[in-house]
Amino acid sequence: MNVVGIVDSLWRYPIKSMAGEALPEAFVDYAGVYGDRIFAFLNSAGHRGLPYFTGRDRGQMLLYRPRFRNPQIASKPPN
Repeated sequence: MNVVGIVDSLWRYPIKSMAGEALPEAFVDYAGVYGDRIFAFLNSAGHRGLPYFTGRDRGQMLLYRPRFRNPQIASKPPN
């Protein structure tokens, strides 16, 4: 087996286009990192294919760092 890379850090972004949070470990499945980008702000004037606000639309969104109220629950699925 050949090493193709080394993981330096893990990050999760709970809300699309807001700052992320560093994780000591992550649960990853076919859909990606558990809890990553599960929330977003809907832009009623947005494009049909991407109806959400992004950091390109509202740069100040990138200044906010959301957190889960119970990070232990948000770290992996209940089952």
